[in-house]
Formats: sequence, C-alpha cells, structure tokens
Amino acid sequence: MEIYAQKSARDLSSMNFYLTFAYFKNAVIGQQIYVRWKRGQTQDERFGAFGNLVQMLMEYAAHMAGV
Repeated sequence: MEIYAQKSARDLSSMNFYLTFAYFKNAVIGQQIYVRWKRGQTQDERFGAFGNLVQMLMEYAAHMAGV
C-alpha cells in the first residue's frame, strides 16, 4: 500500500475503513453460501467450512475496526 500511495499520490489514511468494510462484505457473501449449503440447496462439501470462515472474517473485521 505504501508503494501504491507513493506512486499514485493518493491518501490512504482511511484504508482501514475500506479493509474492514471489505472483510465484512466477504463475510456476508460467505454466510449466504453457507446457509444455502446448510439448507441443502447446494451439495459442495467445501461450503461446510464457510461457517468457520465467516466467523474468522467477522473477527478480523472487528479487529481492523478496533472493536
């Protein structure tokens, strides 16, 4: 990010907000996929791990937000 900021002359001081928002958005998407898997609407067993993934993303988003 530092290199990008230097080369683009952009202010990245609010980047933690955007990173937090991105983690939250990915958690929401993962939760939607996980719920479909739990309901049997999709059969791919890999989606069974999304429950843990969502939890980790939410914890990381909270950490980034300083909560």
